[in-house]
Amino acid sequence: MVNFDLKRLIIGSVAGLVISLVIGLVIFWLTLGSVKLYDAGVYSTGFTEFSFVVGVVIAAALFGSMERDIVSAGIVGFIIGLLTCLIEGFVLSLFFAPMTVQIITGWWGSQTILIFAGVIVAVIFNMIFSKKSN
Repeated sequence: MVNFDLKRLIIGSVAGLVISLVIGLVIFWLTLGSVKLYDAGVYSTGFTEFSFVVGVVIAAALFGSMERDIVSAGIVGFIIGLLTCLIEGFVLSLFFAPMTVQIITGWWGSQTILIFAGVIVAVIFNMIFSKKSN
């Protein structure tokens, strides 16, 4: 039977969300020069589309490896990915123009890649680095 510590899960998820957003913003800013605008309004997002994915992967790996069991790690990864995809458009709109926000948030659609990346990476890193995985 899995013993959940809800307080620890929420604190880890919120800290992971903050780390994910900060890393995503930094990588987004660094890769903004790779966006290309072609004729007739066609554009290529360059490497900016992977900025928040990398942020979620790093945060989920960090906080997923610290959890006691695989289920808790999966929950932390899910919450980090879900909250990041819900908040990333708002955070980007604080720093960048609306077209820039549309480029990054419109490319992936519903942002399910962030949720999948968060869960999978958190579980894998928990299996590798946890002392006692169930």
